[in-house]
Amino acid sequence: MLLLVQVCVVYIKKYQYKIDKFDIVSSCAFNMLSTAICLSKISLSKISSSVTIVQCNLVYLEAREDAYGCALVHYGEENMGKEQKEDKLKQKRSNNSANRTKSGGDPYIRNLLAIAAIVVIGALLSMIFAYLSGVIDFDQTRPTTAGEFTVARASAAVELERNAAAFSQLAIAQIGQGLYIEAEGTIREGFALNDHEEERHEGLRFAHAMLAQERGQIDLAIERYEETMRVLRETFERVLNGDEDPNWAQAFGLHSNYYQSAIALFLIYRDKGDIEKQIEFLDIAAEGYPTNADIFVWRGQAKLEQGDNEGAAADFKEALRFISDDAEALAGLEAAGGELPAENQASDEGEANDGE
Repeated sequence: MLLLVQVCVVYIKKYQYKIDKFDIVSSCAFNMLSTAICLSKISLSKISSSVTIVQCNLVYLEAREDAYGCALVHYGEENMGKEQKEDKLKQKRSNNSANRTKSGGDPYIRNLLAIAAIVVIGALLSMIFAYLSGVIDFDQTRPTTAGEFTVARASAAVELERNAAAFSQLAIAQIGQGLYIEAEGTIREGFALNDHEEERHEGLRFAHAMLAQERGQIDLAIERYEETMRVLRETFERVLNGDEDPNWAQAFGLHSNYYQSAIALFLIYRDKGDIEKQIEFLDIAAEGYPTNADIFVWRGQAKLEQGDNEGAAADFKEALRFISDDAEALAGLEAAGGELPAENQASDEGEANDGE
């Protein structure tokens, strides 16, 4: 019984700071406790009832304290100045905005961000798929023009074959792209191979002459073209009349580089205004390309300028055999005083009848 009384005393001391605020309730509680101590001889059940009453009074005390606190707050708000109220309102709005931001912000903004994220992800996936499938390539060295592809193919051929013909084709492709320094190195590397097959086509000599022409070294280009033709002719006649087996001279004849050199020399001498040299090399080119209408037109123009109207008319007629409506050939034939071939006259008559 005394133990229960001591528990009540400890419980009351624990809340002594609260009890001091309410004197009336405090006196009631201590009076009840004193009564319980004086009646120490009463039964255990009665003391328990007294303890329960003390606990109820303490609960009632806590409720009164909360009510007292709320009253103080309400009284403080009523007596708060206008500026303080506005500051508190702003602080409340700021807290609400912060809470809204933490909870996800404006739903309209969230939707826009979601749509933007979907678009970006879709674009990235499309780029990845296109890269993996080869549609796009970030390699800046990859060839993109026909000339660059030609150089790339020729470079691959050099890596595979390593012969004079492959090196000459690579040099010509590089010259076409304006890669003169690279072409010079390719030609020198090709000559260092000492390929026996080079004598059949002399592709490196031809590329060397072309390089000089493109660089504007006209006299050097003439020298190299003429050397290419001379070596090709001499090698061809030696193999043709020799006992080599197989005999490529009998099988293939003079290589096209021989006739291409002749055309290149004609173009150079046309710029120089040397009519005789033009005709000389066009005669050689006509042997290699007997069905090329341009060669006959060029030779007819040169003969016309030379005063050989009859020879010019013959060349223009020959060109019209292959291209019946060639404008330059028709104009040249008229200037030379020649008559149209029968085939062209019949074609003109048929067109006139259709017009009627």
